[in-house]
Amino acid sequence: MVGYQVVGDGPIDLVFASGLGNHIDLAWDLAPAAALTRPLASISRYIVFDRRGAAVSDPISRDADALVGLVEQTWGTSDMARMAWPSRADDEEFIRLGARMVRASASPRSAAAQADYYTRHMDVRAALPLIQAPPW
Repeated sequence: MVGYQVVGDGPIDLVFASGLGNHIDLAWDLAPAAALTRPLASISRYIVFDRRGAAVSDPISRDADALVGLVEQTWGTSDMARMAWPSRADDEEFIRLGARMVRASASPRSAAAQADYYTRHMDVRAALPLIQAPPW
């Protein structure tokens, strides 16, 4: 399971794909993160998630192979664009242009390789004991 939160109910879906070091529950305690979320949620359905293997998301599993295969098969297609932008799935012009942009950004093989890297190398649990913080 991928941990995610949806905040707001605006007319568009806005997905924030955070990097390493995010935690969807604890981000609310960080004033700048909360200050960013509130205005975005006022104009959209703001969706934020913890990457697989990090924070509240489940560890990486054999599902990684399925994800990598899906990326390679659908990269730059209208089906993939509809998955990426579900709130615009019925807007054929948007889907056509979105798929075109994705195709131009990377080849299916390159996109699959990146998805493979992210799903298999983003588990930071082994590094957690190395993190130090002042005991306040």
